[in-house]
Amino acid sequence: MANRINLFFASAIFFAPAFSYAQQISSNIQILGKTGQKIEHVADQTVNGFAVNRSLQQFGVVYGLKPADKDLSVCQASVAIYLDKFIQSVPEFEAKNILSENLSAQDAYKHKYNLMMEFSLKFIQTLIPKAFSLKNPANLCSFSSSFIWSKDGKKHNMTIVSFSIAKSIYDHIDWNKINYTDIPSVSLNYYTSPIYYEQMTKEDQGFWK
Repeated sequence: MANRINLFFASAIFFAPAFSYAQQISSNIQILGKTGQKIEHVADQTVNGFAVNRSLQQFGVVYGLKPADKDLSVCQASVAIYLDKFIQSVPEFEAKNILSENLSAQDAYKHKYNLMMEFSLKFIQTLIPKAFSLKNPANLCSFSSSFIWSKDGKKHNMTIVSFSIAKSIYDHIDWNKINYTDIPSVSLNYYTSPIYYEQMTKEDQGFWK
């Protein structure tokens, strides 16, 4: 279910009205360190029930939050990463200690799958407390990330990661202390597609052309 929700959000973003890129990272956003990042969210649009925030669009990142409702008693958070602009922004993410590697934009493209996974988990970690604080409290929240790229004049998307977290687990975790690498062990239905995982493995091996 999380995978389906994620693709629906990403597809909706394709056709949403364009917004001008922010001149700088909004002053109401803070991403701190490699664990326990904090972020304040101010939505600028609603798309299919998701309160969409485009304040990081100049860095290739758009995200949305959706509370539980009568049709689906699960709160949702979804992240869409625009590949080209994200890769161009990697040096700045590294300078702010959001990403751990020290790569140029050119080298970053060769490690794009691992970088997008690292960013997705770190960024979603900042969304988890916010999702559980939405109106209409839910016992389960779904989280997902996908990336979007253009080829042959068409837009494509692929899921990076999706998972759910139960409120009963959420309540027993200090989200300022947990590391993003621990998320798979505390989540339900953690999923990365075999194709995406294969590409990450090839990047790690380093000998594939």
